[in-house]
Amino acid sequence: MLILYRFTKHEIRIIIPYLDLDSVPWRCRVKPSSETAFCILLARLSYPRKEETLGALFGRSTTWISIVFCDILQYLQYRYSGIIRWHPLLTYTKVQSYAQSLHEAGGLPGIWGFLDGTFRPICRPTDNQEFYYSGYKKSHGFKYQSVVTPDGLIPSFIGPFEGKMNDQSMFLHSELEGNLLQLLDGNEPLYLYGDSGYSHLYTIITPYLRRYGLSSSERQFNLELSRDRISVEQAFGLIINLWKANAFKILLRSQSMPVAAFYEVALLLTNCFTCLRGNQVSERYNIKPPNLEKYLVATGLYYLFLSLQKR
Repeated sequence: MLILYRFTKHEIRIIIPYLDLDSVPWRCRVKPSSETAFCILLARLSYPRKEETLGALFGRSTTWISIVFCDILQYLQYRYSGIIRWHPLLTYTKVQSYAQSLHEAGGLPGIWGFLDGTFRPICRPTDNQEFYYSGYKKSHGFKYQSVVTPDGLIPSFIGPFEGKMNDQSMFLHSELEGNLLQLLDGNEPLYLYGDSGYSHLYTIITPYLRRYGLSSSERQFNLELSRDRISVEQAFGLIINLWKANAFKILLRSQSMPVAAFYEVALLLTNCFTCLRGNQVSERYNIKPPNLEKYLVATGLYYLFLSLQKR
């Protein structure tokens, strides 16, 4: 069951009450139990199984499985879109603790997290191919911009953007800088570390460029930051390793399925996984992620209330 769902039975029972799956607006008079619906979601995302296989596993028709999966997927994407984009637990006190843990682990002072973009390939669409195509990746897909923190979480994940957009353009379009400036709010500056795809900004530190010729201190600066930046790749890798339905681009068809929701809900579940077990990043910097209640309940309900108010 652990291989099929990624979570143990005990962990599934812990997570389900926080998600309020009784509020899912099921279509076509479908009314699965919360546990059954959540297990269908986990089984579908953990590997790209055919709906016939899931139908035999759960004793239901392929149509029933499809409706349940799509409804719960889009419900979770909508309910938690706020904390996926920017988590309210990111306070100045919190990022100070991140900066301290990074410094104690041998990193440079004043850096509290890592900024990077990720490209998620999809099957070549029949329409609007220019929007999805990336000449750099030589593939169709969409991009996200993310922030990774030393506790192993990805508390900011903004997108999707068109496939050809570079990291600097994503940063400017994402309004992330406004969140970062509000976070600092006149306090002592703390920075995110981004790769050379970003230009120097008030809230971001980037490596020195080699084309100008580097001194020994500048080379050491780049080396120390590059060692820590592996945390970004480990966080992205964990999403794909846990939820392999996002790894098979030939099965991700943007015009017939919500491919962005696949990846965003996979990110949400990965953060839940990290809250329960930790991961390589949190172990490396010896800082525990928040518990599941802090990550999901208060903030999730708050954003749901705001979204309902806007209707």
